[in-house]
Amino acid sequence: MVDSRAKGARGEYLVRDMLREYTKLNFERVPSSGALDYLKGDIYVPNSRNYFCIEVKNYKDSPLTDKKKKDVKKLLNEHQ
Repeated sequence: MVDSRAKGARGEYLVRDMLREYTKLNFERVPSSGALDYLKGDIYVPNSRNYFCIEVKNYKDSPLTDKKKKDVKKLLNEHQ
């Protein structure tokens, strides 16, 4: 049986590391699994104004690594 919490955490770490690489910002996973009233989503930049709520979904049939990194980089550059 698959541990869904571990699977979700793996996906969040993958996205966190990709965002760090492309933006050079110190993205982190949200503490308490997003259960905080003042901080929503799965990934954020500490001590910074966060304009986006980043929610990560990690599906077996459509992993993020299938996406072209250049497309992700283009999307990130459009919003800087």
